[in-house]
Amino acid sequence: MSSHIQALLNALGYTKSNAEFLAQLIQKHGISPSNAISSNVISSSNAISSNPPPLIVFDCDQTLIQGDVGEILLSFLWKNRLVQSIAPFEAILIKDAFGEQAGSLILETMSVALRDSQKYFAYLWDLYKLLYETKVSCALTFAAGCLEHFEASERKLRSAQIFKQALTWDLTFEDLKTNYAGIASPQLLLSLTPQDLETRYDDLFDTPKSIWVHVQPFLAQMTLMQIFQEHRFEVAVISGSAQLIVEQVAEHFQLPLKQVVALHFENGVLLEPAPIHHRKIDACLHHFGRLPLMMFGDSLNDVPLMEKSTYALLVDYQKNQVIEKAHAMGALIQDFRLLSDRFSHSY
Repeated sequence: MSSHIQALLNALGYTKSNAEFLAQLIQKHGISPSNAISSNVISSSNAISSNPPPLIVFDCDQTLIQGDVGEILLSFLWKNRLVQSIAPFEAILIKDAFGEQAGSLILETMSVALRDSQKYFAYLWDLYKLLYETKVSCALTFAAGCLEHFEASERKLRSAQIFKQALTWDLTFEDLKTNYAGIASPQLLLSLTPQDLETRYDDLFDTPKSIWVHVQPFLAQMTLMQIFQEHRFEVAVISGSAQLIVEQVAEHFQLPLKQVVALHFENGVLLEPAPIHHRKIDACLHHFGRLPLMMFGDSLNDVPLMEKSTYALLVDYQKNQVIEKAHAMGALIQDFRLLSDRFSHSY
């Protein structure tokens, strides 16, 4: 059975050594489907039946899928001009990231951008990028909170619509140049006034930028997740993206929605513990009562929980700082490019 799993994972893009490690981990800590239903295994496990199964945790963006569902959410809402105002939590995040004075100026300029169809998307997208460069936790919360602009009854329907469309989006670079020209340096937004936005637009917003506008679910991760579940592991997704969008990814991966922990708002307030950076540890303990046997992630946001897990695997996007952390903790490293030729698009 172990050799079969190893061969399958290797065929789906996992390196030989990573596929071998994962197959051995499944054999050592799991219960094979054939043994799980036999009475002798059931009776022999009565003594330990009160112990929870081993926990396997996946990040969502760039780990289960190639792409970022937060950015896809923003792209969809902004390209369709579905956000028309500044929510109170957004104002708080912007001032938290940039300080009272710079934040107030940004909010004033943002209000002008929201009313201008030409400047709307370019300004908001670069504002998000600047937030990400300045304070990642604020950027992630800003993106996840965009669904708060809709009535509660609309949010799940919108999430399904966005994810389904994202699976089929295939914009070329020429399409992006037509639809979006961004500012040369997002740092300029810190001093950009409403008057600048009106009078200097052609000088400032003239640089095409490439953005993620689609998602590619990794078939290898979908298969691995199913193998873990078949062998009686508990599988979960812990993500710093919007809960309702991550739930759409989970459904695509045939994972029960109760196994999803992501950013969730209630009455405009972010619920804690919010699974961002070190708080992913708190969120994992809060929802599952234990740390993972193994954690799959791709970014610095995942590193704290990866370090607390018994084993970890980094989906490598050539980010040197993350690779250094992965080496330091002894994590497996898997080049995403070996997985990216094999996607699951069915919906």
